[in-house]
Amino acid sequence: MIDRIRVKPNETVSEGQPLFDLDATMLSGKLEVARQQQATAEAEYRQAAQAMVFDPKAKAQIAILAGRTEEKAAETRLLESQLARIGVKSPKAGIAVFDDASDWIGKPVVVGEKVMVVTDETDTEIEAWASAADVGEVRPGGKLTLFLNTNPLSPVHAVVRTVAYDSTVRPDASIAHRVRATLAEGEAKPRLGLKGTARIDGGTVPLVWWLFRRPLGTIRQFVGV
Repeated sequence: MIDRIRVKPNETVSEGQPLFDLDATMLSGKLEVARQQQATAEAEYRQAAQAMVFDPKAKAQIAILAGRTEEKAAETRLLESQLARIGVKSPKAGIAVFDDASDWIGKPVVVGEKVMVVTDETDTEIEAWASAADVGEVRPGGKLTLFLNTNPLSPVHAVVRTVAYDSTVRPDASIAHRVRATLAEGEAKPRLGLKGTARIDGGTVPLVWWLFRRPLGTIRQFVGV
């Protein structure tokens, strides 16, 4: 469970800077119990080691007690290493991208769940969505032009890198294929999070085909031809 967020949304962070802390209550309790069990096992081992001089039966227990002592010591080391990783640090310099710190405080998380992303603000690419009806015209290597909502008169040029084979249900309940594009060489890189409208250029087709492609497709669905 997340205990504390140490950075603000879109804050610039350096490598190794603390990002957030997990709740250490459970691990701290387990570590305390493991240390007590280790101390008890070590005391039993020392007692048997002293008694083996006069008691042959105690000699037979030495190996068992030594193994138990090492087992408890290993549990203690494991919990100590886990407790040391309670504080999550930034793996590199960049900006911390997430929505709101209050949404995460006290929230249980699982291994692999994304809390935030640390990335270079200028290391950007374009993510677009192509409808299921138009995705067949989109090819890797095609030209993509992005018209940003903040600056529609200065389009951003890019080249399509990948087109997803499987469609995805978007928040508006529409079904579309994800398209990723790399900014063209020498193109000014916009900051993260900007939105706009993308136009993807395909091959040249006759005007009649372009006008009647969708009506013909709709008719074929109903006629079955």
